[in-house]
This record gives sequence, structure tokens and C-alpha cells, in this order.
Amino acid sequence: MSAPALGHEAILHLQKLSRQLAATSGEEWGRLTGQPVFVEAGTIGQTDVKAPPAAFLKEATLHTTARIEGGAQGTLRILLPFSAALVLSGRMLLLKDGIVRRKIASSQEVDLDTDAYREAMNIFCGGAGRAFSSMLEVDLSVVQERTRVSDLRSRKIDLDLLFPPLPWVVFHFQAESPPFPKAPLALVMDLDTARSLLPARSALGADGRRTILVLALQGGATGGLEGILPRTTYEVVPISGPAQLDMTLAQAQPHAVLVEVARDRTDRIDLCRELRARNVPVFACCGRTTVEKEFLLAVARSKVLGVLPMPFDPRTTLEKMESPHA
Repeated sequence: MSAPALGHEAILHLQKLSRQLAATSGEEWGRLTGQPVFVEAGTIGQTDVKAPPAAFLKEATLHTTARIEGGAQGTLRILLPFSAALVLSGRMLLLKDGIVRRKIASSQEVDLDTDAYREAMNIFCGGAGRAFSSMLEVDLSVVQERTRVSDLRSRKIDLDLLFPPLPWVVFHFQAESPPFPKAPLALVMDLDTARSLLPARSALGADGRRTILVLALQGGATGGLEGILPRTTYEVVPISGPAQLDMTLAQAQPHAVLVEVARDRTDRIDLCRELRARNVPVFACCGRTTVEKEFLLAVARSKVLGVLPMPFDPRTTLEKMESPHA
């Protein structure tokens, strides 16, 4: 798949950032960008960012493993925006309040496989001045509710609290058998990346069925999906509530379900629970304004497989995060 090349101004911006990062500490980076950054001890090293190849805009993955008390196995995929993770020359920067740490100090419960960090991540950019995005995939063990792990200060925290404090984090639980025939659904952050990725990722399944079924409660609008998901890859089905689920699922037989949810529509959260009770792979889709931590916690507790944020302004989101009333 051929992806759009970065604009000249965007490449220059990346080069400027790389030169700044080469001699910039986490605190200085925070003052530079207004975003707090946790940096592993040591230098980042000199980096020369050149024009990327045609396949620059593709799903980027970075694998790391962790051992958590209990020994059970599971997988957690986390997608982060540029402001949360950046890799240059194989070195990673993470928000100090981010979910996954480059290194967890003095922790016996979690043992990160740092060798896996040699895999480089791709950095997305849709143009000069536009927020970068990158995706980080992390394999964890014991991704069960109420499981506790240790953070940098070896202070135990609840797994439910691992999803915030980045309100736009996209998470994807992958069961022992993947819910998709081949590759998982590409979850993306911005319009340009979505238009590049989704036509290839969300094609018809091997049996000819559409891979995504959008359930619009009470005929609710699905305008947020227009222009983002290719129209041939999803099907809109108006339903009045969970009571119609069995008939709808029997007719459509989708590989996965993408549900548009809103913080003032608890019936959609209930729908997610009903779908998961039927062992249907579910993805929740939230709009630009749905960034409240309480909402994402509610979605996480409904055991959906993932959350797909629509285009957002990271500056506004950061302001919400840092607000004392957030």
C-alpha cells in the first residue's frame, strides 16, 4: 500500500525536533512543548531524520513483554499520540504519567523486556503544524480486571487506572484467538492516517462479509464516521436497543462491531456489555469531546476491545488533563 509522503515543511520540522531532542532533557522538552516527558537516564544521541519511504504511514508496532504476578498470559495493545511517545534512533520518550514506562525501577512484579525496544516505531505526520501520531503495541501478561502492577515508584495501582491519564489512549485486548481473520482492525488517530490505513485494513473478509457493523441506537447519527471509514467496509444498522441484537447479529454476522458511544448515552455502554456477553468483538468509537477519564473507565469496565477516538486537538486535551477539575 502506498501512503502519502510527508510535506517538505513537515520533514524540516521533524529534523528540527530530532536536533533539539539530541541534547534536550525531559524537563527541557517539557518546557519546549508544554508536555511533561519521562526520559530514561542517559542521552538520546544524534539523529538525522530523512525523507521517509512511501510506506512511512503504516501501522507501527513496538513489542515488549512483561511478567506480572500471577503468571497468566494476555495481550494489551496501546496506541499513543506523538505527544505521548516518540522514538528516534531507537530511543523512546514517554509522558511521565504515561501508561507504559521505558523502565520500571525496583519492581519485582513487572519485568520489561528492554531488548524488544530495538524495534523502531513509525512517526505519523499529516503536515506542518499538525499533531504527530505514533502507535505503540505492548504485550503484557495478566491483563485481567483488578490485577495490580507497580509503577515507577513501586506503588501498586489498579489495572483500571492504567488506561488514563491519557484520555485519548486507544487500547485493544487481544484474546487467545484473534477476532479478525488475519490482521486486527487498524485503529488510528487522525483523518489522513485513517484514509491511508483503513481501505487496506478493513476490506471484506474472506467470506465476503463486511468486517464492521455500526449499531446506531434509536437511529442515531453516524456522521462521525463519514469520510473516515470507507463506506464499503462498514454497515449502519439502526436499532432501538439490546433487544434487537440477536436478530441483527444473526443477519449481519459481523467479524467485529464498532459502536459509537457518547458520555451522555449510557444505553450505548449497555449495548457494549450486551455484545461482549454474546462474545462479539466490540470496538467503541468516541467523538472529539469524549475525553473524560470517567467515560473511558466506564468503557473499559464494559470490556470492549478498544476505543477509537475521532480527530482531536491535543492541546485542548492536555488542558483538560492538567485542569484541577479534570
